[in-house]
Amino acid sequence: MSKRALVIGFGVSGKSAAKLLDHHHYQVDIYDDYQEMTDLIYSRYHQGQPLGIYDVIVVSPGIAQNHPVYHQARLSHPHVISEIELALGYIKQTIIGVTGTNGKTTVTSLITHVLNQCHHKALALGNIGSPLSTYALAPDEKEILVIELSSFQLEQIRSKKFKYGVILNITPDHLDRYESFNDYARAKLHLASLIQSDGKCFASQQIFDNFSDQTSLILCGDNNQHAAYAILKEFGISKSDFEKSLLSFSLPAHRLEFVAEINKVRYYNDSKATNCEAVIYAVNSLQSNLILIVGGSDKGLSFTKWKYQFPVKVKSIIAIGQTAIRIQNEVGSIYPVLVCDTLQDAVNLAAERAEQGSSVLLSPGCASFDMFSNFEERGEKFKELVHKLSLARCYE
Repeated sequence: MSKRALVIGFGVSGKSAAKLLDHHHYQVDIYDDYQEMTDLIYSRYHQGQPLGIYDVIVVSPGIAQNHPVYHQARLSHPHVISEIELALGYIKQTIIGVTGTNGKTTVTSLITHVLNQCHHKALALGNIGSPLSTYALAPDEKEILVIELSSFQLEQIRSKKFKYGVILNITPDHLDRYESFNDYARAKLHLASLIQSDGKCFASQQIFDNFSDQTSLILCGDNNQHAAYAILKEFGISKSDFEKSLLSFSLPAHRLEFVAEINKVRYYNDSKATNCEAVIYAVNSLQSNLILIVGGSDKGLSFTKWKYQFPVKVKSIIAIGQTAIRIQNEVGSIYPVLVCDTLQDAVNLAAERAEQGSSVLLSPGCASFDMFSNFEERGEKFKELVHKLSLARCYE
């Protein structure tokens, strides 16, 4: 008799999990609130049906713990796991876990890049690149896996499969999903409990300064390069080889990405900045005379910390999306905040107001789901609009 599995959430991770389960001869059922699945090869689970018939229930990271089906599964079923946990059961090689509110994609990419430059075969997965379950269909046991882990992905991981881990920072984020900041922080810090007995988990000074009783963690410094090198030293990589590899490393797209210079105005795409601290980092990374485009879907965050964090660098703010009016209300007493209906309107207005020598920075501080499918789509749209602006200026 074949085993049965239920996958809750049929986005990218859910589809990957279903394929892996099917590959291992599970009869797979699917539950999703939104997906139209008339041509689905799997059966569809309907809310209220018994959950006891399933050998395992796999939950996609986008499903909140208070979702009725997920909540009921947690109350009544002994084997509720995440997509990452499912995949870990079919993977044997060395695994590095990277988490944090900001910087985890950069550090994951940097560790992977340096390992490959120094003749270790490595691949970045998880919240970056392909889902781990897709990789688990045909794993390469000679490969080192560097897995970017969101708080959502960490929630339901229980296996101690990580040889090394690093927690970069924890600042308020996703408060639309968690009941409190402490709940969010707990999900991030959970990585420390998933390290193998002969492994190590590193953390930045910010973690040690803000979270007590971190006796299982090892201090790795206070920036992304320090965090990456703490892991890389464990593979025998010297400081000189690390620094040499940095010369060929490029930041991932949508992270303070230079787009174009038009009429001596520079345009930057930082669409990956989906919380307040990421915007502060972006502003501090650039020179003065910034026109800042912010806003998007509401994650329950306060924007008041922006009021005194931008000193003289920010000339004006253009706000879009679901949070635009709230941003205007919270910081408008300090900076001029203009509200636009669309990203296109925001780019056009920014171009009109920008003076030679200034910069236009898209660094939203919010999720993208009110107007776009994800931050990548938002960033690509911004770049498209800037390039159209550049062409238009050529014909003026």
